[in-house]
Amino acid sequence: MEIIDRSLAMGHRITNVLSALNIARSTYYQWKNWHPSQQETRRNALKTAIKAVYNTNRGIYGYRRIAAFLRFILNTEVGDRLVWELMNEMSLKSRMVRKSYKKPTTTTDTPQKPNLMKNLDDLSGVLTTDITYIQLMNRDWVYLATVYDPEKRRVVSYGLSSEMTKEFATSVVVKALRANGKPKMIHSDMGSQYTSSLFEGTLQNAGIDHSYSRKGHPYDNARIESFHSLIKRELIYHEEYRTIDDVRASVEWYVNWYNNERMKNLDELSGVLTTDITYIQLMNRDWVYLATVYDPEKRRVVSYGLSSEMPKEFATSVVVKALRANGKPKMIHSDMGSQYTSSLFEGTLQNAGIDHSYSRKGHPYDNARIESFHSLIKRELIYHEEYRTIDDVRASVEWYVNWYNNERINSRIEWLQAS
Repeated sequence: MEIIDRSLAMGHRITNVLSALNIARSTYYQWKNWHPSQQETRRNALKTAIKAVYNTNRGIYGYRRIAAFLRFILNTEVGDRLVWELMNEMSLKSRMVRKSYKKPTTTTDTPQKPNLMKNLDDLSGVLTTDITYIQLMNRDWVYLATVYDPEKRRVVSYGLSSEMTKEFATSVVVKALRANGKPKMIHSDMGSQYTSSLFEGTLQNAGIDHSYSRKGHPYDNARIESFHSLIKRELIYHEEYRTIDDVRASVEWYVNWYNNERMKNLDELSGVLTTDITYIQLMNRDWVYLATVYDPEKRRVVSYGLSSEMPKEFATSVVVKALRANGKPKMIHSDMGSQYTSSLFEGTLQNAGIDHSYSRKGHPYDNARIESFHSLIKRELIYHEEYRTIDDVRASVEWYVNWYNNERINSRIEWLQAS
C-alpha cells in the first residue's frame, strides 16, 4: 500500500490510482482504517515479552519456563500453550539439546566406602562435588570440577584444568571452604581423586565427614550430576571451544547466571498442584484406580478418590474436590492421559481460570513429585496388604493419607527435572 501513499503525495486522484492498481475502494479503506483487535494487541505484547525473556537468557528457556517467568515474575496471566504457539510463530525454540560424546573412563580399586548422605532428611550443611568432561575442537579434554550446595541449589566453587589430578579436585574443595565456611559433610563419588590420601586428609584435618556414592550409581550424587547435565545441554554443547580460556569465559558466565538469575525447578513455585492416577490390584485381579491431587511445595495430598473405572469424570471429580478444599491454584500439572486432555477436564480448568501444564509423553519424571507419592504409598502400604474389595482399599488409603499429611517425616531431598 506504500505505492498508493506515494501516488497520492504526488497529486494523483485516489480513484485513478486504485483503478490503475486494480484495487477495490472498499479494500483500500478497510486497510486504511484497520486497527488491531484487543486479542491481537495482547498477542503482540506477549510476543515482545517472550522474545525479551528468551534473548535475555540466551535461548535456554523453553515455553514452559518462559510461561512460568511471565506468570510468577512479571505477573502476566498466560498459559503454557499460548506461549508455545507464539514461540512457534516466531520460530523460537529452547536451545537445550541431548548430546554426549565418548569420554575417558576411570576405574578405582578402592573398596566401597559409606554413603552418609542417603538417609539425610536435611541437606543443610552438606556440599557435593564432582568432575565432568568438556571437549575442545582439537578433541583434547578440559575437566570441570564443581562444589555444589544441594539445598540452596548453588555452585559454591568450580575450577578448570587440562588434567584430572587429586591436587585439582582438592583445590576446588579448599576454595569452597574458604568461600562458604566449613560444612558438616562433603559427598563425592568413588573416583581416585576423591579417595586419594590428599583429598581424604584435607577433609579429616578440617573435621569434615566424607560421604561416597556407590560405584556405578551416579544418581547417589544426583544434584551435581543434574547441574553438570544442565550446563552441557544449555551451554557447552552449543559452543566450539578452541582453548581452556574459551571454556573458562563461558563457564564463568553460566555459573553467575545459574546462581543469580536462572529459574530453578518449577515445582518450587507456590500455587501449583499436580494430579495423576495409579493402579491397585485386588485379590481377584480386578483393578481399582487411585486418583490424587498433590501439593508439591507443601508435600501434602490435597484430595484423592477411588474408582473401579478410570473415566474422565472420575479424574475431574477429584480435581473439583481439591478446588473446594484448597481454593484456586495458579496451575494444575498432569500427564497427557485421555482423562486429562478431555474436553470435560480442560473445560473445568478453563472455567475456573486455572492454567493446565502437561508432562511430555513418555516422561513420567516431569510429574516426579506425585509419581514419588504414588510409589511411596505402594511400597509403604499397598504391596503389604491383600484387598478383597474397593472398600478395603478405601479404608487403607484413608489411613495412609492422614498419616502422610500429618505424621510422616517427609524428606527434604527434592526430585530433580533437567528442563
